[in-house]
Amino acid sequence: MVEFAGFKCEVMIQKYGTGNPAVRLLDLEDGMPVAIATTNIDGLDSDEIAIKDYSENEGVYDALLNAGIIHPKHRELSTGYVTVPVCKLTNDYTI
Repeated sequence: MVEFAGFKCEVMIQKYGTGNPAVRLLDLEDGMPVAIATTNIDGLDSDEIAIKDYSENEGVYDALLNAGIIHPKHRELSTGYVTVPVCKLTNDYTI
């Protein structure tokens, strides 16, 4: 469980059509989508995720880190507009 944007959320690990991992946050109360916490970006290793910690998702990196969902970022990648943190999921979550 992760708290983000005033919601208590379930974490759902999926994959984008490209095969990159995607992390979705769903409201624990009604299952409705709260956020997609990742961005689909080239240059990721198969066990890495790129956190979308900008715009409407500002603060999601800290929320995931504090909840023990991700390890601290070990590098950054540019999307062309912003730089995003790249990290790995903790052992409790798999891709």
